[in-house]
Amino acid sequence: MRSKHRLLSIPTIALFALSMACGGGDEEIQIEKPTMGDPAAYFGVEACTCYEYEVTDGSDARMLGVAVERVDDFYSDEAGKDVHAVVYRLGGAVQATYVVDPTNPDLLLTRMQNVVGTGDEWRLTPGMSLAHWLEDRSAMVSTKVQATLYRNASPEGEPQEIEMRTLIDESTTPIRASLDGGETEQDYDARLIQYSQTPWKEPKRWFVPEIGNVQLEFNGARWILHNKRILEGGCPGESVQDICGVNP
Repeated sequence: MRSKHRLLSIPTIALFALSMACGGGDEEIQIEKPTMGDPAAYFGVEACTCYEYEVTDGSDARMLGVAVERVDDFYSDEAGKDVHAVVYRLGGAVQATYVVDPTNPDLLLTRMQNVVGTGDEWRLTPGMSLAHWLEDRSAMVSTKVQATLYRNASPEGEPQEIEMRTLIDESTTPIRASLDGGETEQDYDARLIQYSQTPWKEPKRWFVPEIGNVQLEFNGARWILHNKRILEGGCPGESVQDICGVNP
């Protein structure tokens, strides 16, 4: 089932061109807006993509690794439909797993497993918009979902209907980051993405299309992108040997 979203802050914009018909009078021609060619590449969730982050204030020597370790139907509610499992690791230890479905125009979050602490897993139907293709415009994307809490793979109570909200800033923020392990750095014009109404505290992200998140909040700290690479050794799959965020 596809997610249904409402853009709260931006009216739908149609682009038109006027051309003269041969017999006189104006003919109104609607121009189609461009479409996203590759949602997984746009949102930075291609198979085996690994993002390695360093904490901004130097308070943690460990590296935060965020990697797309699986692309298959293991976590999917629909047999044969591939979804992307994005695993967060701190110093190599799994912290959380986000199960996402890249579509045009949304990166839909369908499951969030908080491995550390309670071990809660939230399953969302049909999925909330974790990011949205905006064509350089800001928006509040409102998503009504059925959210079910799971513990030890069993549901806890009845599903809750929640209207989750994703706010993407219109302006960009320059974030200095590296894609090659710190050999070179540059400023990236990133869009801040914030969330509300989620049953867990969803961290802020600073997103650059076709690059990914160049900065994010995690465990109460801010992390800057230090390296972007492709995982090797068992990726994508159930047992990945190349661990994202572990220094060689």
